[in-house]
Formats: sequence, C-alpha cells, structure tokens
Amino acid sequence: MRTRLTTLAAALLCSACGTDPAVTQAMLQAHVVSQAQPTLSIRCPSGGCEVTYTDPRDRQQLAESPVSGARVLTLFRPHAGPLTIVVIAVVAASVVGLAQPFLLRLIIDDALPNRDTTLLAWAVGAMIGVAALTGVLGVVQTWLATTMGQRVMCRLRADVFSHVQSQSMAFFSTPGTE
Repeated sequence: MRTRLTTLAAALLCSACGTDPAVTQAMLQAHVVSQAQPTLSIRCPSGGCEVTYTDPRDRQQLAESPVSGARVLTLFRPHAGPLTIVVIAVVAASVVGLAQPFLLRLIIDDALPNRDTTLLAWAVGAMIGVAALTGVLGVVQTWLATTMGQRVMCRLRADVFSHVQSQSMAFFSTPGTE
C-alpha cells in the first residue's frame, strides 16, 4: 500500500512541477516512514509541490464520531489568560496597522505639497513606530500562541500516556486490540 502511495505521489508531483519521475520516486522513497503512520506528507525535490495523503479510515472515524467544540475548548480552559492576550494582540496589531494609510495620506496630501518638513518627519516617525509596534505585537502573539499550543499538546500526550499505562495487561494481549 505504501509503495503504491509513493508511486501515486511521484506521479502527482511530477505532473505538477515537471520534475524527473525517477528523481521524485527516489526522494519519495527516502521520505516514506513506517507503515503505522496514516498520513503521508511528501515535499517535491524542487520544493514547489507537496502531496499529503490521509488514510480514508481516519476520515471515516472522524465522520462517525466528530470532536465537539466544547471538548476542544476544555483543552484551552487552563490557558484562558494567554489566550485572551493573544486575541488582544491580534486586535491591537490590526488596529495599529490601520494607522499606516492615514499617515501616508497625511504625507501625500499635506506634508509634501506644503513642504512641511516637520509634519513629514513626524508622520514618517509615526509610520516607523507603527511598523515597530505591529512587529512587536506579532512576535508576542506568535510566541504566546506557540507556547500555549505546545502546552496543550504536552497535556494531550501525557493524558494518552497515562491512559495507556492504566490499561490492564489483558488489554494488550487480547486479539483485536492492536
């Protein structure tokens, strides 16, 4: 099954970017991981294309028992403070970014035609400040969101590990549980 997928992926990549099929096939074989992984994600050697294949059984299981939004929200409940700061940073960056067009209009319509160098200096300084503030807010937002996401993933992994550890030996030795 995995070999068929890599051949299909090679054909898709080659038709998408024109890379030599033999080179693509060799690169795909190098990227193929264990049979246990249901998702196969491969990047083209030229770097322009990517093929992702997800096992249809995973899609079927998700369709039969979807994850509720409430369950996802419970994962983020302990991180309500950082999540609020992320939302505030996104909104603030958007609002601060709205100042750029007004400052540019001020420069084009007032400072340049009237040769007002003081106004020009203040407007350019304000534009630089807006760009710097937007950058800082973006860094804060990215850092907090990444940290929060990593903590949620760590908690999920710990919960799964704890659940697996709590299973009896019969669970692992009974046929049909693999």
